[in-house]
Amino acid sequence: MLKKYFTIFIIVLFFSACVSTGNQQLANMSQSDIGSIVVNGQTTKSEVSAVLGDPSLVDLDNNGNEKWTYYHLRSTIKGSSFIPVVSSFKSGSNNTTRQLVILYDDDGVVINHVFTQSQGQTNTGILG
Repeated sequence: MLKKYFTIFIIVLFFSACVSTGNQQLANMSQSDIGSIVVNGQTTKSEVSAVLGDPSLVDLDNNGNEKWTYYHLRSTIKGSSFIPVVSSFKSGSNNTTRQLVILYDDDGVVINHVFTQSQGQTNTGILG
């Protein structure tokens, strides 16, 4: 009986240790994937939208050009966060952020785009 509860605990722990938000299509894309989807001077808004869906943010740049921003954040909780007492001193998460910013001209064609991927971590607890 104890083994059954322990197994359930491990399964719940495994599935609760990762949080993901933002554009799910962007989640596993690389620079080369983006390069095959978004081509400066060729790709249109409708083509981008068909592959990536709606952007996370639509804005205008200083020249009045429309700017679409897509982002995705994946956060994996560190194992120390689940250890009683230890988590009070040191816990947190490892984070991967992907962001794609696309600038369009008045005809809805890509002027330029930038894709970035960064790794980081969040530390909490007394020792942070």
